[in-house]
Amino acid sequence: MKHAREVQPVCAHHRLLQAYDMREIDSEQPRDLFRLKYVVRLAAVTHTARRRAGPGGSVLEVGCSQANAGLILAEAGLTVLAVDLLPEALTYARAKYERGPFQVAVGSAEALPVHSGCFDCVLLGEILEHCADPSVIVAEAFRTLRPGGHLLVTTPNGCYGRSRLPLYQPGIVDEQLRDRQFGPEGADHLFAFTPHSLRQLLHEAGLGAVRVSYLSSALFSNRLGGLKRLVPAGALQALARSLNRLPIMGRRFSPTLFAVAQKTGS
Repeated sequence: MKHAREVQPVCAHHRLLQAYDMREIDSEQPRDLFRLKYVVRLAAVTHTARRRAGPGGSVLEVGCSQANAGLILAEAGLTVLAVDLLPEALTYARAKYERGPFQVAVGSAEALPVHSGCFDCVLLGEILEHCADPSVIVAEAFRTLRPGGHLLVTTPNGCYGRSRLPLYQPGIVDEQLRDRQFGPEGADHLFAFTPHSLRQLLHEAGLGAVRVSYLSSALFSNRLGGLKRLVPAGALQALARSLNRLPIMGRRFSPTLFAVAQKTGS
């Protein structure tokens, strides 16, 4: 895909997304901690999606925003549909497109504009925490998956030591949150998940083989600014991955949960 600098913004939302890209995937500072958190998450999602969808598989990216994951997967030969509520997000993603089977569609995560059973893999990246009733989004993702297909979810870790978000309570919907869901620029997190509550949400939707792991690390913190100048970015990422494999360390020191689940049966 094109570098964010190659995109000519035509509206305020384009400029916002371009600014995110310039701080994240296209940052000129490889040791920038904000960038490291983003690229670790993006690499984990795209690597897993390629393995789970298989060569030439189909992927649905829900609430895609810049669609960086979808664009990367399309370039790898997967057939991608990127969906977002905002048409401006999709025109920005199309402006970054270079090659591969990649399409976009305007639509809500709560009522996806696709037929049932179409996709080998569905991505829900940083979206469940913005919805008053995440079970609706998970149910829609489940509907669009083929039997044997996989759902990939990333969301803030409510057990992270610095998290101040209320914890998601499975089966409880606060109707007052509906006025705040999908807030401006996606900045309004309503709650955070624990590994247990995320696993329960996916199981209740009918998904099986649920695996929840941890992404990013407290190592990617501005409080450790001196460390990032001493340690190469690749080594810092490798150390973070090692710490995340330790359940106690991952639970308390990793800000992001990563769940992989499968639609079993026919």
